[in-house]
Amino acid sequence: MSLRKVSRRTILLAVLCLGAGFAAGLVLQTHLSTWALSRRYQQFQRSHLGKPAPEVSTLTSEGRPWSLHSQRGKIVLLSFWATWCGPCVEELPELRELYLKYGGRDDFIMAGVLMDEGRGALAAFRREHQVEWLQLYEPGRGWENSLARAFDVKALPSLWLFDREGNAAAANLTPAQAEAEITRMLQESASRR
Repeated sequence: MSLRKVSRRTILLAVLCLGAGFAAGLVLQTHLSTWALSRRYQQFQRSHLGKPAPEVSTLTSEGRPWSLHSQRGKIVLLSFWATWCGPCVEELPELRELYLKYGGRDDFIMAGVLMDEGRGALAAFRREHQVEWLQLYEPGRGWENSLARAFDVKALPSLWLFDREGNAAAANLTPAQAEAEITRMLQESASRR
C-alpha cells in the first residue's frame, strides 16, 4: 500500500516539476524573443533611422505603381497590417483619426501596407472598418512584400514614419506616438518657413 502512495507522490512530483520546467522554458523563450526583437530594432535604428529609406517600389491595392522615393517632400506614415491581425484591427480607429486629422494635407501621406496573402474581401473589410487611406498590396506576397522585406518587418501592427527627405524617422510606433511625431515634424517645418 505505501509503495503505491510513494509511486503516486513521485509521479505527481515529476509532473509538477515538468510543468514548472515547461513554464520556466516558456518565460525564458518569451524573454529571449523579446530581447532578440529589441536587439534587432536597436540594430535597425543604428543602421537605418536618420538615413534615406531604401528605394523600393510596390503596388497600390488598385494595382498602380507606388514608391516611397516618389513621396519625397512629404511626411510619410506607413502602417504594416493585416485583416487577420486582431491588434491591427483594434488600431484602425486610431489610425482613422490620424488620417482624418492629417490626410487632407499636401505635405503628408498615410499608407497601409497590407500583409494579407490574398485579397479576399478587402473592399468589404475597408468599408466596414472605414479604412479610407491608401493601401499598398502585392498579391500573394504577404510577409515577402517589398516594403516588409526592405524594413525587416517581423511583427504586426507596425507603424513607420519617414521625414520629408525620405529618411526613416521612427519605427514601431503606436498611433499616439506617431501623432506626436507627425505634429512635431509639421511644427518644425512650419517654423522654418
